[in-house]
Amino acid sequence: MERERVRNYSYDTYQENLNFEAKMISERLKAKRIFRSEEINVQWNGHGYTHYIEDWPLKTIRVFYGDIPPKGHNIEHKHVSEAVTYIVKGHGHTFIGGTKDDERATTVGERVEWKAGDFLMVPPNIWHVFYNDDEKEWARFMGITSPILKQIGLAATHHHGNEGRSPIPEHTD
Repeated sequence: MERERVRNYSYDTYQENLNFEAKMISERLKAKRIFRSEEINVQWNGHGYTHYIEDWPLKTIRVFYGDIPPKGHNIEHKHVSEAVTYIVKGHGHTFIGGTKDDERATTVGERVEWKAGDFLMVPPNIWHVFYNDDEKEWARFMGITSPILKQIGLAATHHHGNEGRSPIPEHTD
């Protein structure tokens, strides 16, 4: 009898997993395949004018892009997940370094120069900040992160102070 109960529990769990998998596949098959630029939500959030795709059922990656004004920068921050940044246009530099709350990437970090076409890897829990070095043109980057840790409450982004949180002049690009 005990063995039967264990087998039934195991079968129920297995079936629940199969049902969940089928639901996720169905969700993705019904999902919108393309988002046009005019459908993307643009907001100022201290990281630049960030373009988020809402309601896309991606579970393992998060993609967004951000615009930084001429001679501007985003707010210094760190996040639990690693990230890849692809530079779409512009040129500038990023300071990457420091893990403690009283450290600043701009003082203890490595300065990394970047230009359009470059990829930049940001390790987890490392302070970093992006600077646009152009005096006239906006810089644009695409961020690629993992939302998996968010599902268990570990995807927090931490910021140094309030620098960069105020909206900047109208986005023109």
